[in-house]
Amino acid sequence: MTLSYYGFKEDGSKDLSAYKDMEILIKPQNVPGMINSVGKTAEQYFNTLFSHRTNKLLNPMLPYGWQQKKLIESLGKIRKMDDFAKAYEAIPEYIYTDLYPAKVRLAHELGNLVNRNVVRKYDKNIQKNPNSIMGIADRILQADSDTRTIRLVSPYLFIARYEREDGSVYYDGKEVVNEWLSRHPDNLLEIVTNSVLTSDNFFTQSIIDMDTAPRLLLTHEFEKQWQKPIRKSELNPELVESKEWREMISNPKIRIYQTGKIDSNLLGGDVAYGKLHAKYYLGDTYGFVGTTNLDYRSRLFNNEMGYFFKSEELIADLIKEFELLKSQSYIWGSPEWLEMRDAVLEKGGFLLRKSLGFDQISVDFEIPILVQAPRSS
Repeated sequence: MTLSYYGFKEDGSKDLSAYKDMEILIKPQNVPGMINSVGKTAEQYFNTLFSHRTNKLLNPMLPYGWQQKKLIESLGKIRKMDDFAKAYEAIPEYIYTDLYPAKVRLAHELGNLVNRNVVRKYDKNIQKNPNSIMGIADRILQADSDTRTIRLVSPYLFIARYEREDGSVYYDGKEVVNEWLSRHPDNLLEIVTNSVLTSDNFFTQSIIDMDTAPRLLLTHEFEKQWQKPIRKSELNPELVESKEWREMISNPKIRIYQTGKIDSNLLGGDVAYGKLHAKYYLGDTYGFVGTTNLDYRSRLFNNEMGYFFKSEELIADLIKEFELLKSQSYIWGSPEWLEMRDAVLEKGGFLLRKSLGFDQISVDFEIPILVQAPRSS
């Protein structure tokens, strides 16, 4: 954890380029006869996973004592900051307000700890973990036929594509999306992610802008044109001002929003958009909040975790947060979006990044809980 997650600078002043994250607080409901809480269940579950005899060995040689001392010193400093101190004092009251009844299910990619050949055998590995984030999300997508809108928030969203050793494709996220939309012609997929103005990862953002978005929105011909040098693509009016381009980026079934607008303080304006770091998924009935970015590292290598939930009230609150992010965004490929990118380029492109500091579902356990209304930082 760093000051930028709390929204402060070293001198205690507000950091206008801080991260925008999303967290939910999960608390057990007072149910007669209930033995386990959601916290105890998670603790037991993780202890079992981490103690499994086939786990990869976790190196215990890190200087834990030194790290603990550093963290204690950092906490002491931040607690002296006025705004943080006020929020810290309010925590006892905060954790008992705005709680909603919900059902939750722990999900994770801790199978990545024990899996081998995580790329080549991805399809087999994911079947071994009944609580896989991606596995559960896929089962929800197949079973919850009433879902009309899927909303995704991720700072580093990739559309996965996996091949066998012979070169044949056995999974393509683009085809999965198109197949779902073709079966449900009235459905909508909405995505909110970073732009070149708000991202903290230059390389990841390039993949979103040059691969993820064009793969989902453009024809193959236009996708290849977009991936050409900037003078032949982004600055080519015959491409980005054409009728075909406008129709494709205004797709009524897929909308991709990127945070940050031309009035950003980084471009001479007076609005601070920060850096999007939230990761959550919303259907009409189910949702998920967790750590996964839905990129290749999260799917294959990282040990991500989070909770799927069923709660009408929480879904409604998170949709409000989603709509707020949309209001702070441009649609990928729109004239406004292109204008913003041009302004970033004029400001210095990658130099700007440096100035920002960037160098039907089966549930095995259902615990009645209360989930707190989300708070965006």
